[in-house]
Amino acid sequence: MQNKETRLTDKEYWLQSYGDHKFGKQGEKHKINIFIKKYIKKVQNKNCIELGSFPGPFLSTLGDLGY
Repeated sequence: MQNKETRLTDKEYWLQSYGDHKFGKQGEKHKINIFIKKYIKKVQNKNCIELGSFPGPFLSTLGDLGY
């Protein structure tokens, strides 16, 4: 376990900065949604993770594809 001095952030910072953020679905015409739907195949009950795109605005698109 890391000590507090080596952490990049902590729970309090996260909650203070983003605690009230509402998850929202991107529009169907968003370029990344179009890209995802073109290159990611539809499946049933699979898992995925979206990295590096807070707050995960494209997870709903992946969910629509069965992830």
